[in-house]
Amino acid sequence: MTASQPSAWSTRVEHVDLAPLLLFAFRYALGRRSTAPSTVADLLARYGSVLSTPQRQSIVRDIDQAMAAGWAGDDCDREVWRKVAKKMGGSP
Repeated sequence: MTASQPSAWSTRVEHVDLAPLLLFAFRYALGRRSTAPSTVADLLARYGSVLSTPQRQSIVRDIDQAMAAGWAGDDCDREVWRKVAKKMGGSP
């Protein structure tokens, strides 16, 4: 079996690898006007428990800054980010 064959790849993501992936996905999705915000919000809801307190605070801070600057996406995206911030411990 070679590494290029799908069956050779592990589908398991280690706990230690998941937090950076969530943060990268979040930073990609923030400000987008697509399905990315809701997809990433769902991932954060499902796997956000792997994030440390400073990582959660960073997400809330980034959302607050994007909202204040007016680049958090459309109305539907901003609503998604408000819910994420609240779930991560920020103000509603």
